[in-house]
Amino acid sequence: MIDLMKRREFITLSAARRSPGRLPRTRRKPRKLWRIGVIAGGTRTPAYEGLLQGMRELGHAEGVDYVTDWRFADGRYARFATFAQEFVQRKVDVIFLSTAAALDLVRQVTRTIPIVIGYSTDPVGSGYVASLTRPGGNVTGLASSPDDSTTKHLELLAAVVPDLKRVGVLLNPESSDYSALLASSLAAAEKAGLTPVWAAARQPRDLDEAFAMFARSRVEAVKVIEDAFYFNQQQKLATLRSRTACRRSSRSATMSRPAA
Repeated sequence: MIDLMKRREFITLSAARRSPGRLPRTRRKPRKLWRIGVIAGGTRTPAYEGLLQGMRELGHAEGVDYVTDWRFADGRYARFATFAQEFVQRKVDVIFLSTAAALDLVRQVTRTIPIVIGYSTDPVGSGYVASLTRPGGNVTGLASSPDDSTTKHLELLAAVVPDLKRVGVLLNPESSDYSALLASSLAAAEKAGLTPVWAAARQPRDLDEAFAMFARSRVEAVKVIEDAFYFNQQQKLATLRSRTACRRSSRSATMSRPAA
């Protein structure tokens, strides 16, 4: 009887190997394929491959352990809510935000799917989490102080720009951390002994107006507060800054010309 049982088991396993579509009942249930929804404020760049690389380093293989749904707003923040609704419909297991600017709109859509923020400024003060040690709710991720880098950047500007006195500060009012970033940036400028002139820009035409105002205010350097929209406008920002500097240099040369 024992030999007969062994023969039957051997035949069953052999048949299963020859016919992949027919599995023996003793085979283990396949692992769950986790679905990660990623929302980014800009366009896709090689920098986002860091997420996949990190998953590989943790031993997770894309397509085997998890799949990734990518959504890129291209600087149009109104799209965040639509992306979140799509993820709810697709029943993703977790939503990863590369920009905290998406957090308000995503939280309005779901309070149950876990949300991970890649970077945020003062999430406790903004009311997103109860505390850094015990966030509560469905939001967690990385956080920093509002003035972690701004003060250092302004000190760097003061060191490399001779006799720097007036500095422009450019922010996106669509950012969920706008108020905190503005307050900390102005305080950091004053701490560095600089006179801050701030401007808000949420779309390309706002950038032209902002730099025209910087030119009228005779700022000598501009600190752009990190934002996905500005990341997509790097070329335009460089052109506007160069044009503003040229106009100021031309004006200075004319004023310093000796009288005939």
